[in-house]
Amino acid sequence: MKMMVADNFQKPIWLFILVCYFSFWSSATFSKTTVEVEVRVMSEHYKKPIEGAKIDVEENGVKIKTIYTDKRGYAKFSLPTGKLYWLRINSKGLITKIAEINAVSAYPPSLADQTYCLMECELFATKCHEAYSFTESEPMIKFYLDEENQFEYDLVFTKQQLARLKRIEENCDQELEQEMRAESPVIGRIEKAIIGSIVIITGTIQTISESDRPGAPVYNEDFKRWKLKYFKRQVH
Repeated sequence: MKMMVADNFQKPIWLFILVCYFSFWSSATFSKTTVEVEVRVMSEHYKKPIEGAKIDVEENGVKIKTIYTDKRGYAKFSLPTGKLYWLRINSKGLITKIAEINAVSAYPPSLADQTYCLMECELFATKCHEAYSFTESEPMIKFYLDEENQFEYDLVFTKQQLARLKRIEENCDQELEQEMRAESPVIGRIEKAIIGSIVIITGTIQTISESDRPGAPVYNEDFKRWKLKYFKRQVH
């Protein structure tokens, strides 16, 4: 009987020791493992790297470090695992984008000393800053550690966010085209410049489908070039 009492008394002690050991081991594991982050920031319009883009690293809404991209548009830095981070990526005159890195592993024993998270972020200028305001408070992409402790991203979430950007861009393009028509007498007369199935715009020729009609938005190389000039003028 005494032995049974002793055994029952010792079990909670051993259980407490095991729990403490696991907690210490888990904490030590997370503290010595790191996420090696590499970000490349590009200009969406010019397809060139952006030097000096600012990356604010936030943990629980608090900025813990700031990194700037080099002349090739790259920034590299390390973060401890076991935490959730936001990377707030921005450059003067361009739309801010946020990337989320969830560095909490469901399988901490198999974490390598270093785990790599690589990404490329394209920033762009726009006239419609207010329409894109959601990018200031919501991530565009969410990274997480999979079963093999490799970083993956939530594809469904990213597609949803990109679809939002596309809808905003289409609305913005329509506003921009109206301004373009007002600025350019040639573009302003586009409704009268239709000959058969040919549209003539500032010396270039573009074939249009039968479904197109006078007054419909026209997206061609001239319009893209005008947009680039407009954005360049806005940024600088």
